[in-house]
This record gives sequence, C-alpha cells and structure tokens, in this order.
Amino acid sequence: MEASIHLLPLLVGLFLIFSPPAGPCDSRDKAALLNIKAAFSNSGEFSSWTNDTNCCGWKGVSCNQLLGRVEVLSFDNKGGPLEGLSGPLPDALGDLPFLISLLFRNHPGIVGPLPSALTRLRLLGFLTLRQTSLSGSIPPFLSQIRYLKLLDLSFNKFSGDVPVEFGAADLMTVDLSHNKLSGGANALFGANKTLRSLDLSFNMFEFDLSPINFPANLTKLILNDNKITGSIPVQINQLTSLVEFNISNNQLCGVIPAGPVTDKFDDTHFIGNKCLCRSQDSCS
Repeated sequence: MEASIHLLPLLVGLFLIFSPPAGPCDSRDKAALLNIKAAFSNSGEFSSWTNDTNCCGWKGVSCNQLLGRVEVLSFDNKGGPLEGLSGPLPDALGDLPFLISLLFRNHPGIVGPLPSALTRLRLLGFLTLRQTSLSGSIPPFLSQIRYLKLLDLSFNKFSGDVPVEFGAADLMTVDLSHNKLSGGANALFGANKTLRSLDLSFNMFEFDLSPINFPANLTKLILNDNKITGSIPVQINQLTSLVEFNISNNQLCGVIPAGPVTDKFDDTHFIGNKCLCRSQDSCS
C-alpha cells in the first residue's frame, strides 16, 4: 500500500502518456497556473507556460484526460539551488480544485509559512514540500484536507509541535524529518491509525515514548536523533510488518523488549541513547 502511494503521481503520468492527447485545459485552471507563475521571482521553470499553449502540456502539469482539469503539479528541481524557485507559496495553488498531487522539491528559495489556501484543494492526496526553506509551525488546517494520504515536509525549517488536530487525519505516510520540530507528536500515534510510514528523525522532539501505542500496520518507524525519553513499548514486537526502524541518538532507557521485531535490528538501530540495553544484566 505504501509503495502504491509513492507511485501514484508516476502512474498518473504514465496514464497521460499512453492516453489520447488531452483536450484544451480548463480556462480557470490555466488562469490559476499563470497566477502561480507570476508569483515566483524566478521564471526559468515556466518557459513552456505561455498563454497561447495548452496548459495540459506545460512542464510539471498533468491533467485529467476527460475534463481537462489539472490533477498533478510537480516542481522537482534536479539542478542546483540557483535554478530553483524563489518566494512564498502563492495562494493561487488553492485555485486548482481537481489537484491530486502537489510537489515542490529542492527549491531552497521557497520561504515562509504554508498558505491556508491549500485547504481549498479538497481532492489533494499527496503533498510533498521537500528541501525548501518553508518555516513556522505545521498548520492544523492540513488535517482538514480530507483525502490527504502522503505528507512530506522534510528538510525544511518548521518548528513547534505536531498539531493535535492531526489525530483526526487519515494519513498513511508522514515524513517530517530534518526540521526544527519539538515537543510532542502523539497525534500521529494510536493502534487504530492507518499510518504505515513515519519519519520524525533529526528534529528536537521531547515526548515520552513509554505510553505510545504504535499504528498496527507500520512498515517504517524512524525516530532517531531527537530528545525522546522513556522506554520502548513492548507493543513494538507486534509490528510484524516493520522493515525500517531506527531509534538511535535519543534519551531512552531500560531493557529493549525482546521479540521477533526488535531481534531483527542490530544495535546500530538503538545506539546513542541514555541507558538502553538488550537485557537486564547488561543494564546493571
């Protein structure tokens, strides 16, 4: 399931390639895209975005074949930082009501907080804002995007807690690694959560891990390089689908619960903690 989430934008792209040519894009979407272009100070990414061409053929844009509505918007900068976009994320992003996937990656010139206009993207399922300079707190309004399944805000400058409102979200993949987040992240945990992949590494989280109930279907749990305290819950050995795990470089203590899951991972996944040990004898 997690793999299918990551592959959806690619599958959409393949569908567009092998489908009949798209008709004209919707004029409202075209106007929104041109407003997005105008909002960024660096227009090199938009050389194909001209008013006299079909916006469904523009770089980074994929449309629904039948409706001509924009479903995927992708700005994946594969060049150096100077080739990226600059400025805040424009409110015009919220004027693409059929958008399913939105990606900005490797654009360190993108700054500021997340715009509340994103809540107008009612069909958005995949939000990747990675390797930018976005900052401020992670806004609670992201939990209002009903169909959001993948949230990647890694390698940014976000700070503060994970909003408690995320407790009501139906996320499956969350990557908040390499930020300045602190405090708690309890809203992401719970035995009945649908979450399958979680990466909170390289932040400053300080919550107590002891009472946490992990989502039952986790395949990835990366919590290393924080300030997490407490002990590792016994329940971790019920996560039979877990294949990626790291809890090193925190402030955890106590005996690592022996079992089929923890036994799969060597000591490098646990090192750098205050007083974690494999057995009671080695703790003394």
